[in-house]
Amino acid sequence: MRIIFTFLIIGSALFGCASVTDVVSTGPETYMVAAEGVLGNSSSGKQAFKAQEKAASFCNGKGMQVETISSQEVPGGFGKVASATVNFKCIKK
Repeated sequence: MRIIFTFLIIGSALFGCASVTDVVSTGPETYMVAAEGVLGNSSSGKQAFKAQEKAASFCNGKGMQVETISSQEVPGGFGKVASATVNFKCIKK
């Protein structure tokens, strides 16, 4: 029973490790946000979606809408986690 409990705790910790950064200013009125998954549990597309959601939420909080300048996806693989970066600006609705 302890072994099952230990695996459940470790599994929960690993699945909860996906992260999205805070929005970072990269210049006048431009921003960047990144998302990173966990080994074997994510895709670069999913990470791009998470990053885009955070960018939209950030701009919506300012009463504006997001305009993506560029995005980059890095697929996961053996020993590498999937990630994505979105560069954006907030524009008037």
